[in-house]
Amino acid sequence: MLPELAISLIVCATQVSGIVAWLSTCFVFVDESEVVLIERLGTIVAVLDRADDRGLNVKLPWPIGTARRFDRRIQLFDPLGREAFTRDKKNVTVDAYVCWRIAEAADTGDLLDSPAVRFFRSLGSPEVAQARLETRVRSTLATRIA
Repeated sequence: MLPELAISLIVCATQVSGIVAWLSTCFVFVDESEVVLIERLGTIVAVLDRADDRGLNVKLPWPIGTARRFDRRIQLFDPLGREAFTRDKKNVTVDAYVCWRIAEAADTGDLLDSPAVRFFRSLGSPEVAQARLETRVRSTLATRIA
């Protein structure tokens, strides 16, 4: 009888802790250095990017509601240096850097017009943005120097 009671207590404790962990996904803390997109079943329903959105916010639990975070601070992208030939056939090493960030939101009231939403829909992540920046920087440097 005692082992059955112990097993049922362990099962009950595991279930309760699982439910508490699942319900903890309802809360989103928004820092002042980030923009948070709240999605419900894959559709963007809220953009938390204003001063009054900072702090603790509530959403539906995962997997119904998800939060995507983007850094609003200035990002430094420093691709590797590249050797290039000038027009007079001299070999030079060119090093460049790019500072970028997601633009500040205007008070248009339209949810889908937010710069964070446009960034997410067009690029998806900062890694993709840096990959695109790298190709543009390389092609621009090649045309300017060569």
